[in-house]
Amino acid sequence: MFGSNTSNPDLYLEFGVKSVRIYLMLILFTIIQKVSSIFLQSIGSPVKATILSLMRDVIVFVPLTCLLPLWLGIDGVLWAAPVADVCAIIVTIILLVLEFKRINKIQLKEQKVD
Repeated sequence: MFGSNTSNPDLYLEFGVKSVRIYLMLILFTIIQKVSSIFLQSIGSPVKATILSLMRDVIVFVPLTCLLPLWLGIDGVLWAAPVADVCAIIVTIILLVLEFKRINKIQLKEQKVD
């Protein structure tokens, strides 16, 4: 159904297992990134929330899916997701740190006024 080598279906199973393991390797980072995006949106930081929403799935994943196969072959397509997850979580951490610093400054100003 998916290829011409029907005489050895174990190869398809082997590739499928490898694909799922690589592709979903760092999927937990995606959850953290999505929750952080919702958090930023809820506290009134729509630009940062939009950046996080687009970071993994559009800004990083699509170009990596096109570029990594040039060097890694078909494995490049599989590795695009974990690499995109790492890039997205780094940006998430940076944006959250900046946002929490901004919130702390606001709180300090409010305390000085009181």
